[in-house]
Amino acid sequence: MSIAIYFKDDHVTIDARKLSMLKEKLSASPLKRARFCLHKSPREKVQEMLIAICKDTHIRPHRQKHKRKTYTLIEGRISVAFFGEDGQVIRRVELGPASGGGAFLYTFPAGQWHTVCCLSETAVYLETLAGPYVKAQTEFAPWEAAPEEAADGRLGRGQQYLSFSKRA
Repeated sequence: MSIAIYFKDDHVTIDARKLSMLKEKLSASPLKRARFCLHKSPREKVQEMLIAICKDTHIRPHRQKHKRKTYTLIEGRISVAFFGEDGQVIRRVELGPASGGGAFLYTFPAGQWHTVCCLSETAVYLETLAGPYVKAQTEFAPWEAAPEEAADGRLGRGQQYLSFSKRA
């Protein structure tokens, strides 16, 4: 399970100290990810999460059936991979620092199979999507087992992409 931290206050400021604290939580997370939930509960109409990941993080390809999603990079570099119904990569978007002159924000429509890969040692990004959170509206790719279910050690298509992406 990833680590999720909610704030009690209605006004939230994230500074370098809090960002460091979030990244420190990565080593304690079996899934190598941690997040600050900027919304009060899964029932809120807007879900905003500041998510920290590292090179060892595997996010199983998934899609939100009825929700548009936006990723805004805060620190590091990530690649967002999109897959066809057969699990083949059909698009790849790399996000880097805004000061680097490339893309740092990407938004996409509902129903897109996707995953996020960390290209730097660690990365932090803001994920924004419409709420409320309904577990049944997130579908995981049938062509790839969850990391904890892949007992035979074979890589799924998303894992193959991530493995290739990290070498590039």
